[in-house]
Amino acid sequence: MSEPTRTEAAQPVAPLSDPIRPHITVYTTSSCPDCHALKAFLGAAGISFTEVNIEDDPEAVEFVMRVNAGKRSVPTVVAGGTAASLSRFSPVKAHEFLARAGLAAL
Repeated sequence: MSEPTRTEAAQPVAPLSDPIRPHITVYTTSSCPDCHALKAFLGAAGISFTEVNIEDDPEAVEFVMRVNAGKRSVPTVVAGGTAASLSRFSPVKAHEFLARAGLAAL
């Protein structure tokens, strides 16, 4: 599977194995308030996800920087063949990302 890439807007990447309900991965840091807000939003919506704390994983740091034009921007979310930073989190941004990722019905 090729890795997601991102410029200004989320870009499509290789499809995941489950086209009906793509897996969500959230890249975070422990001190990121936007990360905590996104995780709370997803939890309240009953949306499962895998969290990767980039403070504990140098490869995850490289990945986040690669998909965010060299920026260490968190939270970075990957789902449904789409990767995007949701820095400056808002529920509207989260809903827009979920729609782009094919998860709008969740």
